[in-house]
Amino acid sequence: MKKLTKLTSVILCGAFAFGLCGCGANKYDGEYKATYDFSELLIDELGEFYEFDSSEEANTVDVDFYLTLEEGEFSIVLDGDSFKDSLTTFMDANLDNILLAAFGVDTMEEMESMLTLAGYDDYDSFREEMLSTIVDSCDDVDFDEYETEGEFTVNKDGTIDFETDDGDEIEAEIDDDTIIFDLEVDEATFGSDSIELVFEPYEAEDAE
Repeated sequence: MKKLTKLTSVILCGAFAFGLCGCGANKYDGEYKATYDFSELLIDELGEFYEFDSSEEANTVDVDFYLTLEEGEFSIVLDGDSFKDSLTTFMDANLDNILLAAFGVDTMEEMESMLTLAGYDDYDSFREEMLSTIVDSCDDVDFDEYETEGEFTVNKDGTIDFETDDGDEIEAEIDDDTIIFDLEVDEATFGSDSIELVFEPYEAEDAE
């Protein structure tokens, strides 16, 4: 009887320990994706120099972030391709209004005249050159610099503590299967000292 009681205790302890593990870090292991719209920042930055109306068809600059959680370790990666594609779409849709504002003219005819005096064959060739310059500038950005790695701990109060390999600490909230970051950023660059990233689970094939 004592042996049976001891065996039962061992089984119960094991089940209890397993249950605790299920409520811990492993429960949230997986892939997550967040999308942040940088258009407001971009429009504000451009607005310091030019007043223009953004296109209703392309007025967002959505950038994807990917969060991976695995056995107490994490990584956050900024998707450089999504940034480049979204910025290209935004600039292509808004470049005419931006250039009109930059040249201080109201019509494309006035723009054409100024460009002819500057030695350009036509507006289209100038526009293509400007758009290419913007797109090519994205290729000079090392997006690997924006990758963050480290360790994480799931807390009982519904938060996750992240500590990067550089020693920085980040606290995120858990809402069901969603993980919400208030990520500290450079205020001079982003116009704010933090941005909110809402990470939701996703399957890897969804990114293709």
